[in-house]
Amino acid sequence: MNKSAIAVCAFLGVIWGSNFIFVKMAAAFISPLQITLLRALFGLTPVLTYAVITGAMRREYWKRPAFSGHVIAGHRALLLRFRQGRRRAR
Repeated sequence: MNKSAIAVCAFLGVIWGSNFIFVKMAAAFISPLQITLLRALFGLTPVLTYAVITGAMRREYWKRPAFSGHVIAGHRALLLRFRQGRRRAR
């Protein structure tokens, strides 16, 4: 590896590692759901920006990830709903 690759890896490691410090500090002020939402938004923003700038985000690529996202989110929502229903029935 050359020096620039090592510097980039170190920089990304610092960014990734600092996330845990910020989550610990934020936990005193906001809910876990809000922390998860913010982490997802801050992770999505640079990836989406890069995809739009480079032209990698074309409309024909949207269908499969959108469908997968709906299936995963719907599956989780159903599991959570059934789990809550069982707790109330006891």
